[in-house]
Amino acid sequence: MSKAELRQLRERIGLIRDLSAEVDRQRAAYTSRASAMTTRLSILVAAASVAAGLQLGAAHPTVWYVIGVFLAGAAALLGAAGLWPVSGTENGVQELQDELWGMAPEEAAYVFMHRKLEILRDEETVLTVRAWLSRFGFGALALSIIAIAIHLTHII
Repeated sequence: MSKAELRQLRERIGLIRDLSAEVDRQRAAYTSRASAMTTRLSILVAAASVAAGLQLGAAHPTVWYVIGVFLAGAAALLGAAGLWPVSGTENGVQELQDELWGMAPEEAAYVFMHRKLEILRDEETVLTVRAWLSRFGFGALALSIIAIAIHLTHII
């Protein structure tokens, strides 16, 4: 890093520290949202499993029965896919030490803030995918319940 770039970092060290603190705050918020998403997806899997199980004992299956079982199964699969473990991209302490040790403190703070920001972006991408799986899963579950109601009431 050139002397001019290092001087700019020294002038902006307060901003770098503020940005780093904001990334830490957002990562903590992500943890809370990810936990809530896991709970929602678990409820989806359980509810879809119950909905499918209740339908399996039909004496006279209709097309609505088949649709209901299929949608309940799809909802359970979407929920399970959302719960599938994803390997996180955490900063390894040893790797960070090796990378940052020889840097000026300002440069190290800047690089470290960017590493944390990259992890936050990856985490947000995973959470966005899980949110879509949850939405589609709950939609399939709702349609499954409607199909069950149609099957049981013989409306159509």
